[in-house]
Amino acid sequence: MSERKITLPEWRLFLNEKFQGVSRETLRSISLEALPRLMHVLDKNRHLCNECAVQYDILLSMILQIPSLFNNHDLTEQFKKELNKTTRILTLKHGLYPKGLWLSRITGIGIISGVAAAFIFYSLANKIDLPWILFLGAATGMVMGWIIGKYKEYQLKKDDKLY
Repeated sequence: MSERKITLPEWRLFLNEKFQGVSRETLRSISLEALPRLMHVLDKNRHLCNECAVQYDILLSMILQIPSLFNNHDLTEQFKKELNKTTRILTLKHGLYPKGLWLSRITGIGIISGVAAAFIFYSLANKIDLPWILFLGAATGMVMGWIIGKYKEYQLKKDDKLY
């Protein structure tokens, strides 16, 4: 890879070539769908941030040895740790978040809140069917969580804090 910044589509092509032959289950088990976006952000920030430059070099060297990476459990675990460390650096140092993180968090909180509200409503009201009110609470909480989560991600994208 050269010194010029690589575009997101170029990262996708490069990583698709590298991961050819790796099973879908393996790719899903370590959540690699965000890797092109992650590498693109690291590539943009590596000239501005020392930690990003180090993580970029570490991940790129691991990506270049993909066949041996997934044949060795210890290397796979090390790769997962480096991905998590990189995500943590981007979040804590630069305030950047992976796409879908806030949506899933807030949707989950909405479901839990909806079920809790349903239990409270059930305990206060008379003659209400528990399964029905739980379903209604969970569905309402999920929809509200999804709407709030989408709005949060819209704000992050507008502020260029989402990758």
